[in-house]
Amino acid sequence: MNTAESIDDSVYKVLAYEALGFTLFAHGKFAAAHSTLERSISMCEDSEAATYLDRSAQDPRVHVRLYDGMVLWFLGYPDQALRICAEARRYADASQHAFSEAMARTISLRVHQLRGEAAEVATQANAAIAFGEEHEFAHYRAMALILRGWAIGQQGEFEKGISEIQEGLEKERATGGLLFESYTLGLLADACITNERYGQAFDFLDQAQSRLNEENSERFYAAEIHRLLGDTYLRSRRDLGQAERYFCKGIEVAREQKAKSLELKLCVSIYDLYEVRQNADSLRPQLREIYGSFSEGFDTMDLVRAKARLEIDKRD
Repeated sequence: MNTAESIDDSVYKVLAYEALGFTLFAHGKFAAAHSTLERSISMCEDSEAATYLDRSAQDPRVHVRLYDGMVLWFLGYPDQALRICAEARRYADASQHAFSEAMARTISLRVHQLRGEAAEVATQANAAIAFGEEHEFAHYRAMALILRGWAIGQQGEFEKGISEIQEGLEKERATGGLLFESYTLGLLADACITNERYGQAFDFLDQAQSRLNEENSERFYAAEIHRLLGDTYLRSRRDLGQAERYFCKGIEVAREQKAKSLELKLCVSIYDLYEVRQNADSLRPQLREIYGSFSEGFDTMDLVRAKARLEIDKRD
């Protein structure tokens, strides 16, 4: 980064900020990632599009916006996340650059997944998979297959959904890509939990934990892995104390990373745990505080769930 700043080359600077922003995202440093990716976006010039492609084989006007979309969701801005992904799609469409189009289709799907929109993912995934196959983009085909599998699993077709996620994961591993390893294992566990396959969920989460324990592994989904572990212990009634320990660890990580959307999910999960223990009232102030910190996205699944639990307080 220091090298980029010292050289009078605006294209190099755009690409350097892009690379740094991606690295910060992978490590779960979302606020820093957002400011860095914004810096890259602000320096992008439409007139340099061909130069960007020549130097990096991708268009940062597309790629940076898509990653900033994911970052914005983690920071607690689910609607802004969709809007910046829509901007990326417009740049990809205008450029008629196939790799940018595949990227835009697939990462936009990932943002819909983060928002909990299984129907939207299921609707758009087929086209993303077909586009990846047509142009032989193995990574984006694999990720679109993973996301379609998650959507199918959430909609009740457990065996088919799990099979597709695992197929996509195998294809992704074959490319050497590991950035979304713990994320994908988390999606597998999520599908298992939804369909009450708790033993399988623990197996996938054990793999995710092993991945997170590796040196220099991705950290952006760490808080959610802790939440899923806690949720599996809670829903299976295997060990409520262990469920609470994982939820508390997840909250700690989410707050450290400023991952407000994950903190909200964790607060809802802790509320559910305390409801089982019949002392949910003690969690409502914490849930109300995190819910009240949001300024958008109130139609998304996580915020709807949080509001439903707060409404119980009004009815009592």
